[in-house]
Amino acid sequence: MRVTDAAERCSVLAGVAGEPLSGTASSGRRRWLLVEQPGPWGRDALVESGVDGRVARELQRTAKRLGVHVQLIRGRGGGARDGRRVCYLASTERDAVWLERVELDLGEPEQLLKLDLDALAAGRPTGAGTLVQVPLYLVCTHGRRDPCCALRGRPVLDAAAGVAGERVWETSHVGGHRFAGNLVCFPDGLYLGRLGRDEGARAVELYDQGRILLAHYRGRSSDHWAAQVADWWVRDRTGLDRVGDLTVSEVVEDAEQATVRLAAPDGRRWRVPVRRVPLGRALPQSCGEAPEDPGVGRVVEAAVEAAVEAVSRRRS
Repeated sequence: MRVTDAAERCSVLAGVAGEPLSGTASSGRRRWLLVEQPGPWGRDALVESGVDGRVARELQRTAKRLGVHVQLIRGRGGGARDGRRVCYLASTERDAVWLERVELDLGEPEQLLKLDLDALAAGRPTGAGTLVQVPLYLVCTHGRRDPCCALRGRPVLDAAAGVAGERVWETSHVGGHRFAGNLVCFPDGLYLGRLGRDEGARAVELYDQGRILLAHYRGRSSDHWAAQVADWWVRDRTGLDRVGDLTVSEVVEDAEQATVRLAAPDGRRWRVPVRRVPLGRALPQSCGEAPEDPGVGRVVEAAVEAAVEAVSRRRS
C-alpha cells in the first residue's frame, strides 16, 4: 500500500508514540562489506541494481554463509565518478575495530568475488587495500524500501556532507525505517536515528571527535539488543558520551530478562537488567504495513556493582 498522507508515515507515527531509540540498531552485525554501486537501487538493493546479477547472487550467498553483512553505497547524488568502484570492509566488534578501503574496476564486477571475505569473517583486514584512519558515515536514503528513508534521509545526507564531505555516503536499507533519518558511523558501527538536518550535522561533528549524540543514539551494531539498551541507559545517566567510555563485558539471558555488565575506564561498573516489554501501542514497522506492537527494551533495575577505587584515589 502506498502511503501518501504524511501523518500515516511510519517514522511520524513512531515519533508521535514516543518509541524509544535505544536498543533498536540492527544487532549482530560485526563484519561489513560496503559496495559502491551508482544509479538506482531496487527494493532488494544488491540483486536489484546495476551489479551483475550472477555476481550479486554469488556474493550474497557467500556473505551470508560467512556472516558478512553487505551494504550498497553511492556517492551523494548517485552518479558514477571515474570508473572505479570503492569498497569498504569493516569490523565493528568492540575489541577488533577497523576499516579497510579497496578500489576495484567498476566495469569488472567479478572482482567483487575475489575479495577475501574469509579474512574479513575472521576479523582480519584483507591486505588488498588501505586501512582508513578517519570516520566514515552512511545515511540511509533507500526510498524503494520505504519513503521515510528518502524523505528524511536526504536532508541528513546534505547536512552531514557539509561537515565531512566525501566521507559521507548514501546507503541502502540499514534497518528501522520508522527511525529515519538514520545514520551509521564507522568504524564502530554506531546507529543514530530520528535525525533532522541540524542533528545530522551535529552527530557527525561529535563522532569526528570520538563522541556520541546520545539523544539520537540507537546502539552499536555488534552489540546484543539488551547491551544497546544498557549502554544508552548508563550513558544517559552519567553523561559518558565518548565512544570508548563504556565496555560491555557480559550479557546473560534467562527466560525473563537479560543482564548486562558494563565498565568504565575509571573503574566504575554496572550490572543492568533489561527486559523486553510491550510498547502498548501498535505501529507499522514500515510505511503501509499492518501495525503491531514492536516491543521495547526497558531497564527494570540497575545497581553500581563495585566501588570506584580509581575515582576515590583521584579525588583524594
